[in-house]
Amino acid sequence: MSRAVSMTLIALSLALAIPRVADAQSADAARVAKLRREVDELASKLAAKRAETQDELRALRVERAELERQVRLERVRARTLAELAKKSNETAAGAESRLQAWLEPTRRALQATRGYVESSVPYRKTERLQTLDKIAVDIEGPRPDPGRAVTRLWRFVEEEEAWATEVAIDQQAIELAGQRSLVQVIRLGAAILYFQTPKGELGWARQNGGEWQFEVVGSSLGREVIASLFRSFQQNRRVGPMTLWLPRIGK
Repeated sequence: MSRAVSMTLIALSLALAIPRVADAQSADAARVAKLRREVDELASKLAAKRAETQDELRALRVERAELERQVRLERVRARTLAELAKKSNETAAGAESRLQAWLEPTRRALQATRGYVESSVPYRKTERLQTLDKIAVDIEGPRPDPGRAVTRLWRFVEEEEAWATEVAIDQQAIELAGQRSLVQVIRLGAAILYFQTPKGELGWARQNGGEWQFEVVGSSLGREVIASLFRSFQQNRRVGPMTLWLPRIGK
């Protein structure tokens, strides 16, 4: 083959190959562009995911900090409650000690007052003893309150002192000869108690062997003295000295 023919064939081959190369380059460029878009898209998704993860981490850190703060507060609260409980127990123990210190002398005072009422002239004795029983509840009840008991006992003693200096006419139930009866009484302080029954019987309260008893006065002079007293009280004529009928000493 001549040199001219060879050159012609080479030129023809090159002419035919150039379009195929161009087409291949265009296809490669398209693939590269597609890959670049995919890479960019993945990079954007990765950046978004990273940002989302960072936001979640920040939220978790904030939540953790809040939980740690609450734990610290709970520890402080627990210590505070423990200290308050300790102080409360100490206060309660002190209050209990003071309560016990007051209870015994209050009991003794109440017992002494009860002894006085039981030995004094039998004027409304049942009611007076019932008042002392109510005061005793403040000492012996489920929630002792010696302060309240002392206040009520002091008021009771003041009332006893007041009527111990009074001269008054009143009514009360007494037991006479084994029978219960409502009678009119004249009380001369805490010393003497005369009575007059609805039937007109006249008598007084006397101590016999340490016990108080109501008995009718047998002496006509004694009955007249007592009747005169009742008339003067009933007619409100209590002026000047009064004549009294008194038991003999030792009788």
